[in-house]
Amino acid sequence: DLAAQVERASQRSGIVQINQGLLAYKIGKHQQAHTQIQEGLRLAGNGLVALLRLTIESTLLAIPIEDLAPIIPALGKQSLAKYVPTPAEVGDLLNVVNSYHEQKIASLKLAITFLQVPLKKALSQKFSQDEMFNICQCFLQVAQYKLLREYANIALKRWEKRPAFLFYQIYSQVEGKASQLSEKQFTRLDEAVGKAKHAGDERTALMITRFLNEAAMPRFNIEKLIEEFIDEDKIEEILRRLGEAHEELPELRRPPRRKRKP
Repeated sequence: DLAAQVERASQRSGIVQINQGLLAYKIGKHQQAHTQIQEGLRLAGNGLVALLRLTIESTLLAIPIEDLAPIIPALGKQSLAKYVPTPAEVGDLLNVVNSYHEQKIASLKLAITFLQVPLKKALSQKFSQDEMFNICQCFLQVAQYKLLREYANIALKRWEKRPAFLFYQIYSQVEGKASQLSEKQFTRLDEAVGKAKHAGDERTALMITRFLNEAAMPRFNIEKLIEEFIDEDKIEEILRRLGEAHEELPELRRPPRRKRKP
């Protein structure tokens, strides 16, 4: 609609102003840089989205965002520490982050990290269950594990029966590496799949199942299983079959050969 078109045009104008200000900063025209960047932030909507855009653009021009703090008060540590974004601001940020992620902007992770203080402050706000789900999913996509953990922990306290938030919590703990799942974590996620299916949440069930399938090793000690329950004469045949199935096994320690009874 018209309002959305006007907003997008304003955002584009804001980015142009921000870039002009950054170029002025690079040649030492700090007062001009201050004026143009401030105007760019205003056109970009101020708040988290504007700060994210500024951080992205400054990184692309090889200007450390921290260096701009003396001329842009909003970038100062005290300002960031006092800033408590609203749920609406966080929601707007997610849309921009997802867009940058699709464009594979390399500096995105660094930009979000710079804003992690106000993003943590935002946890004092009342987000809906769907909003928290979208936030967690976004942080998962951009590998922001610390922020993901913070939001998932809060979400689990409010909606402890929602399997998705348990998944996000554990995913953040192992930093997205299924091979690092402990037996306890694997079991909890496996149980969460059943709970999600029972609740009709097929999306969460599929998400967790895919992650569990990424686990590099089976969820049992196969060496111990072979030693205790399988006749040693069948080991070579089993290894051959598993090899054909492309299963990865730990280096096997062959048990001492038992003497057969006459």
